[in-house]
Amino acid sequence: MRIKIVNTLDGGEITAEMEPGDSAGDVIVFAAQYWKKDRSAFIMRVGNRLIPESATLSEAGVTD
Repeated sequence: MRIKIVNTLDGGEITAEMEPGDSAGDVIVFAAQYWKKDRSAFIMRVGNRLIPESATLSEAGVTD
């Protein structure tokens, strides 16, 4: 699945190819590497909901 990742600090956006079984932590690591920041600077939200790093994208309700 393709997901959009938004950097809320500067408005930057990237698209990532992820799998439904990937965790929110995997998305955070991807974003941290892309923007060359420490992973502790990132959280994952879907709408207003904060997603735990251990939750899979499927569990979080993330879809294409």
